[in-house]
Amino acid sequence: MDFKEIKKIWIIGASSGIGAALAKKLAYEGKEVVVSARSEDILKDVAKAHGNITAVRVDVTNPSSIGGAMGAIGDFDSVIMCAGTYDPETVAEFTAERFRKHFEINVLGTGNVLEPVLKYFREKGRGHIAITASVVGYHGLPKALSYGPTKAALNNLCESLAIELRETNISVQVINPGFVETPLTDQNYFDMPMIIKPEKAADYIYAGLMRGWYEITFPHTFSLVLKLVSILPKCISIPLIQKATKGKM
Repeated sequence: MDFKEIKKIWIIGASSGIGAALAKKLAYEGKEVVVSARSEDILKDVAKAHGNITAVRVDVTNPSSIGGAMGAIGDFDSVIMCAGTYDPETVAEFTAERFRKHFEINVLGTGNVLEPVLKYFREKGRGHIAITASVVGYHGLPKALSYGPTKAALNNLCESLAIELRETNISVQVINPGFVETPLTDQNYFDMPMIIKPEKAADYIYAGLMRGWYEITFPHTFSLVLKLVSILPKCISIPLIQKATKGKM
């Protein structure tokens, strides 16, 4: 489905950061936007930014919450998944509980949304799905022991969806941001190369949505470097990343 034809968009994970900035950008561009997240009060503040934005609370870890939200929203043409969690950790800090939490929200939460949304779009005969992963999903990085694998999983998921839905009127895009100033990246105590504001990220995403290319990634130089590193033999890429990030992350 051509994004230019889309009228109503559901953004999940829009209480702050990229999701909130994208909601405002799309609303100002004339789209009708529904924002969802667990924090209802903050969502209402986002909705106040523009008359085209409405708020519906949802918890991606609760399938019944997703079904209730879809009932409240009614007809929509696109879902953009921005919900996620990030907790930086070293090997010494790694716990199975932190690992489980990342997958519960970032991966299983996406699956909880996809099940009813895919059914809805298939019955409707058209639709658009965009899922926010990360350039961290290209290659393992330090302090991303739990976060990185979830983003690699989402990249793989989007590829499979794009293949299966290629000959339908349901389009799929993956969003792979680099470092963006958000409450999540505020936890980082290391230098974040080429970090950008959420509003700039929203501009990149909007341009990518309108172009319709499968992958939307930014900043372009940073993502290109990580892509090139990811295709190197691991006997080269692993020591290269270790050396490049030693003492910096």
